[in-house]
Amino acid sequence: MRRLPQHIIRLAACTSPSTMLARLGPFGPLAEIEPRQWSDVLAVNLTAAFLGARAQIPAMIEQGGGALGFTGSFVSNSVGLPGMGAYGAAKAGIMGLVRGITADYAAVGIRANALLPGGHSDRHGRR
Repeated sequence: MRRLPQHIIRLAACTSPSTMLARLGPFGPLAEIEPRQWSDVLAVNLTAAFLGARAQIPAMIEQGGGALGFTGSFVSNSVGLPGMGAYGAAKAGIMGLVRGITADYAAVGIRANALLPGGHSDRHGRR
């Protein structure tokens, strides 16, 4: 098995549950988000997925196929939510990545899928 490149290991180390929750934001209207904040959200939620897939696809080709799974979100794929533009853009990008991988590699037996978890309300009906 191929060894993962250090940049992927570093990105994976940034995706603990507590870090991922911090990467949902910044929350607020797009005009108030700094470009660096935008880049950070896309790096964790979209670029990390791309880098992980990019590292795995050659091995999958070599073994005759495989499957890649991603976590998307209902945010921006089903509904836009106020203050979640950066996160929503990144998660919508996951769907483009999944479709692109499928278009590029289905013929060699590689498939890609994404789960789109939904939101929930508490017992008072708040999200």
